[in-house]
Amino acid sequence: MILINGETNDKVSARDRGLAYGDGVFETLAVVNNKIHNWDLHVNRLHDSLKRLKFPTIDEQLLLSRLNELIEHSEFAIDNRFIIKLIITRGETQRGYQLPIKTVVSEVLFDSKWPDFANEYYINGIDIQELSINLPNQPVLAGIKHLNRLEQVMAQAELDDVFQEGFLCNSDRQLISAISGNLFVVYKDVLHVLNQQQSGISGTIRQQIINHFKGLKRPVCNDLLDTEKLFYCSEVFLSNSIRGLWPVKSIQFKSGKIKKYKIGKVYRMLSALINKELGYTNSL
Repeated sequence: MILINGETNDKVSARDRGLAYGDGVFETLAVVNNKIHNWDLHVNRLHDSLKRLKFPTIDEQLLLSRLNELIEHSEFAIDNRFIIKLIITRGETQRGYQLPIKTVVSEVLFDSKWPDFANEYYINGIDIQELSINLPNQPVLAGIKHLNRLEQVMAQAELDDVFQEGFLCNSDRQLISAISGNLFVVYKDVLHVLNQQQSGISGTIRQQIINHFKGLKRPVCNDLLDTEKLFYCSEVFLSNSIRGLWPVKSIQFKSGKIKKYKIGKVYRMLSALINKELGYTNSL
């Protein structure tokens, strides 16, 4: 089912700025037992992103009513888990980069089937690869889940088939993220949640983890780490709003070196919370 501005439709204008310039944002929502997981975190990020990109304020209640309509009528709801993609663009415009005098946003909602991930990814971990694509430092856009994802597209194309994910750095070889998620490392018994002030996406699971550790009054280091620190970390794991958490069992670096990891206590603790909420009952 596809809703465009609340109406059943599957077409957007060829003049839409989302198509022309990637001028918009998106959210990928996990619907579990007819409830959007981490909705408050998603909508808070959405409000912040639209404000930073100089979009008009959205009507949150209207958006939520449209989401609930999609949840109610989705053909995938019988599976108890499915995905809703939310896209908001700056709508139609005249030719050129300049912002329109009056913005009428385009809102696109559509549902899709929940993907089938192997249980072993949650129990035994995944193998990841260092990729050559660098993410640029751009504080104006950092943290925002905007529609320009060409770096991730090219990174996914580079990923070898034997790996389940890859990690990306900036030009200074500082760790930024995975291709489709945030990257976490445990270094000297402290959880490092990589800083997103210059590059990357501030994920909702990432924020959930930060909030959880604050509630436990446990330290979280929000910084940038050099790639070399991965050789000395005791744990590495990834987050994604649909996949949940995956532990990393090995990393292959561009140099050819391989670093192996064991499933750690931080992943086990967070998996019992987050992966369980997402319905991954066979995870640790």
